[in-house]
Amino acid sequence: AVSDYDLWPAAAQMMLFISSFFGGCSGSTTGGVKIIRLIILVKSSIIYLRKSIHPDMVQVVRINGKPMPTKWIQMTQQFLFLYLMIYVVSVFLMTCTGLNTYDSMQVVTAFLSNVGLGFGGFGPTDSFTVMPDAAKCIAIVDMLLGRLELFTILVMLHPQFWEGYFIKKDVPKRYRIL
Repeated sequence: AVSDYDLWPAAAQMMLFISSFFGGCSGSTTGGVKIIRLIILVKSSIIYLRKSIHPDMVQVVRINGKPMPTKWIQMTQQFLFLYLMIYVVSVFLMTCTGLNTYDSMQVVTAFLSNVGLGFGGFGPTDSFTVMPDAAKCIAIVDMLLGRLELFTILVMLHPQFWEGYFIKKDVPKRYRIL
């Protein structure tokens, strides 16, 4: 760390904590919601608010002047829902390992968003080695989910993804390679 941000004012620390959720750009390897998803969510929320006032209004979300397909907006909303659900479950499991709520929230944020930014006992002058082993296992899962993207890992965990991979279905003769 370049500086001990645990010594910064509380408002600056909170800005740093919040930015770890939304700090990554679309091509970045950091996890989290990423800026483009945040832009899509904000723009679609504004449109939905306008549509609640004017139900017959036709307006689309535009990114760089191009209309955004409804499917992409829905996928972004689903991503945020899954991200929040995984975040809440991970924080709960971390508290079950003995960490307090504050530490659990900032540790899960650090690992799920892949920023590695910790505060307090896990800050720039300390390390994550003091965490219980169960908390480290949760952190490993969170890091994988954050780094490889939620949908990628969750699709791989779905049984239908592996259907026909280990046990081959009967392939018609004309497609068999001998």
